[in-house]
Amino acid sequence: MPNMPEPEVEPILHTLESIASALGASEPGLIEAVLDGAAQTELVELGRQIETDHVVSDAERIYRTAFDFWGRATDAQKDRLRGFSPELLCLATHNAIALGELKSDSAGNTKTEIELRAVLQASAQKAFDEGLAMRDQAERVLQGVASKDATLRVTVENAVGTAESSTALASGLRGLAKVGARFLTHDNDAIAARAKLMRLDAGYVASLNDSAKLVEDTAKKAAGRTGGKRVTQGALDHADGVQLHLMAAIVNAFEAAHDIDPTIPRLVRTSTRRLYTRRNRKVEKAPVAPAEGLPVAPVPE
Repeated sequence: MPNMPEPEVEPILHTLESIASALGASEPGLIEAVLDGAAQTELVELGRQIETDHVVSDAERIYRTAFDFWGRATDAQKDRLRGFSPELLCLATHNAIALGELKSDSAGNTKTEIELRAVLQASAQKAFDEGLAMRDQAERVLQGVASKDATLRVTVENAVGTAESSTALASGLRGLAKVGARFLTHDNDAIAARAKLMRLDAGYVASLNDSAKLVEDTAKKAAGRTGGKRVTQGALDHADGVQLHLMAAIVNAFEAAHDIDPTIPRLVRTSTRRLYTRRNRKVEKAPVAPAEGLPVAPVPE
């Protein structure tokens, strides 16, 4: 029986995560060493010109090619591939993963903040509307208790105030609650009788104060920050710039080695190509360091 040919095995399509897993953790301090000594503004400006998704997309494809080639390269090819090392690829890969996570956090934070802001504003509006209805009702109740007494009617009118803001509405509710409490302790039998008829009691007075507090609290929450650590666009641009410089170091190393030995592949950019079309195979500037206080996409230990 003739020997059957071995079935072809599809090559493994590596991801950034699988490459990082194969290479292990990046050594501490490498990112600081690579970026040591120059201003951070160049990184931010470079990162500002391209979307993070494009940077990560090129990184995955380029690092996959570099990883696969290094795994099968001969000693002679590795000897010509100076400027590149598995350690550099490991650093760049972990940084690319962190960059993708940073972008996801940025998008997630924005969505979460918008959703939470909408919920807080809806709660504040609901409390305001209910508080306004309670204020108007309390005014009618207290005017009913005041009846024809002009002095008491003016007291109620002065307590109502306006509803031009949440603060003003809360003040009106508290003012009416004070008037109601005063009516309940009044020594006039007619006022006491009308209070009973209008169902003005201590529980109702307390509900006016509770409504005032709810109006104030929900308005304060809606006006304040939603909290949580936000990823700023500047920080994301900076992280893009860091990754682009790490990528450039690897691309340039392969380019220079290819000029010496054509069996070493070029690493061709696609998603970020437009940033480099005018440079036409010129070696890019050395990586630059961020100024103190600007975050670098972290490298997992």
